Amino acid sequence: MRCALVPVLIAASACVPPELSVEGLACDEAHACPGGLQCCGQRCVRPDGGYGWPAPAAHQTWRQAAEGFDAVRAPAGAVVTVGACNAVSARTDSSAVGPAVAVVSRAALLPAGGEGRLTGRFTIKGPVDFKGNTGFLVLTDRAGTRFLLSTALNPQGALAYYSAPDLLHAGEVFGNGDTEVTVDTPHALEVRWKQSGFVELTLDGRRTLYAPLDGGPTFDRSQAVPSELRVGINHYNTAGGAVAGWSVELSDFELWDVAGD
Repeated sequence: MRCALVPVLIAASACVPPELSVEGLACDEAHACPGGLQCCGQRCVRPDGGYGWPAPAAHQTWRQAAEGFDAVRAPAGAVVTVGACNAVSARTDSSAVGPAVAVVSRAALLPAGGEGRLTGRFTIKGPVDFKGNTGFLVLTDRAGTRFLLSTALNPQGALAYYSAPDLLHAGEVFGNGDTEVTVDTPHALEVRWKQSGFVELTLDGRRTLYAPLDGGPTFDRSQAVPSELRVGINHYNTAGGAVAGWSVELSDFELWDVAGD
């Protein structure tokens, strides 16, 4: 009988899943990862960024936690940190400081069809004193010189957007959401846009802005292909007034090219 137990014990031990078997599985705040793995972008991965990421979903072009960033821009007076799971923390000391951002610039990671979706989480760290719209998620146009779409905070602390002339709409276009962002509180954000179609901002599952768009005689469809995604403090609009700095944390963002869906 004792000998007969040996193969049973061996078979039982073979059924115990090793740590690698859970890599790539779903996780969240209520379902932690075991065995020293960490939850990044709702997936269990190694802390060193090793194996564990499945292939992107259909139409998904970029995942902050998986693909990360191509560059970091932090001028004097600003700090940009890319930490665990490629989470971004950006801070400027004053309104005089230029862009403090992590950048995605590889064309293969950016939506190219004129319609896209950007989702993730952000936290504005207080106090803040905005005098004008201040962008923290920006897509630049093909030439890299204008805002294809800037997601920002306005002086009232609500979400806002802006698009330069003749990229998504005939002429420049901008709008403000109807829900104030709470400082020092994580928020879920979804940004959707369609050239000559619409811009939509959703905060914590609630639509806070929907703006219909239209083309025109000077509409340049070729420029609506983004050259960069900038994550952090792209510009700090204070309408000429020098004020104290501010900071923002951004994580779990993902880009989708949904043209043709």
